[in-house]
Amino acid sequence: MKWRWASDERPLHKVCLDDYLLDKYEVTQQEYEKLMGHNPADFDDCPSCPVESGSWFNARDYCLKPGKRLPTEAEWE
Repeated sequence: MKWRWASDERPLHKVCLDDYLLDKYEVTQQEYEKLMGHNPADFDDCPSCPVESGSWFNARDYCLKPGKRLPTEAEWE
């Protein structure tokens, strides 16, 4: 099977990454609230559900507190 790429989806160049780790599970509303003191979720009546909303800044701040970080664009892709 030959891949057919849209013109804007082709890789521009190869990217090599060092090893990195991602958390295995999504952050629950309860975990977020315990660390940050508030819950940005829209559906906030389920503490064991993941935080389904919030800004990039919310996610970044949550990661920074315990010394983690968000993945880079290349790592995410």
